[in-house]
Amino acid sequence: MFATGLFSVATVLLYFISWVASPNGLYTPEYNILSMEMAFACMCAVTVLGVAMAIRSNFFPGVVFTLVGALATPLMLSTGENHQVAFLSYLLVVNAGYLLVSFWRRWPGLARMVTLGTWVLVFGWFSRYGDESPIGLTAGFAWAFAATGYCAAVFAARSKRLMIVRRWFLVLGTLCMGVIWLGLEFSPAEYCSHVFAVAAVLCLMSLRMSWRDLSAGSLGWTLVLMMGGLAKYKLTADMSGAVQWGNWEHQMWCFGWALALWHIGVAVFGHRRKLLNWPEEQILVAATAMTWLWLGLEINEALMLVSTFLLTALVLALGYSARWNRTRVLMLGAA
Repeated sequence: MFATGLFSVATVLLYFISWVASPNGLYTPEYNILSMEMAFACMCAVTVLGVAMAIRSNFFPGVVFTLVGALATPLMLSTGENHQVAFLSYLLVVNAGYLLVSFWRRWPGLARMVTLGTWVLVFGWFSRYGDESPIGLTAGFAWAFAATGYCAAVFAARSKRLMIVRRWFLVLGTLCMGVIWLGLEFSPAEYCSHVFAVAAVLCLMSLRMSWRDLSAGSLGWTLVLMMGGLAKYKLTADMSGAVQWGNWEHQMWCFGWALALWHIGVAVFGHRRKLLNWPEEQILVAATAMTWLWLGLEINEALMLVSTFLLTALVLALGYSARWNRTRVLMLGAA
């Protein structure tokens, strides 16, 4: 207890001194002690020194204190301006660095805290500066944060370290990235492209790593985002939006087909290789949900009927081929 208190007091004191001497501190107007860059370097040095000491002594509370300080550094030195690249790049480095420490010392609590903390700061930045930042750059950083979590999940499975937090990386990264997709002013084609890309990555990970339930989770995430995108574009499809996006409903119809065929193909492949749980249910859910998505789109009735007929015929053929009696009965009822 004494060591914990001493370490925490020393860490907080070093961060506090660096902040006081910064342009945001208490006495800068009179003394102008440190520039913003020098104060940032001092706080980073405190973080590195604290992490090194915590690792050397196998002191988990110590690394937690440095994590809090590392995440608080951009807040303490904030100027109120949008420095997107610098801020998000710093968070990426902090996230990756502390994940490496958590794997090295086998600290699952640290992995959870750093992942959650970085996403909280990302959402805080996004809620304030997301509208005025380049969409492509924001999407790229969202992919980078999610990819860090995906790589951590794969490493955890390969190395047999921190297996308990594997799902944490996958679920948190995917959910947070989906929320950012909904908040960005994507065109329907761009939005659906990102959704399809994430679904493809998750399904391939499911097959490659033999994570039998990940494919079903990817399907549920995809359907929620497609329905959310449908509601979003319906609410915002005024005259200017219609001109800007073109025929957005046909774009979502095309991507609905692509997503349905992708998930059905993954379920069939996983069933034959015995890599997935509930392949029959996944096919039914994918086909039925995409049919309901098409019903929400104001497309040509003939196109709607032909799409439903073709999808129903495909699922029925798969049901007969695999001898899935429940699939045939339920799909006929849904049609």
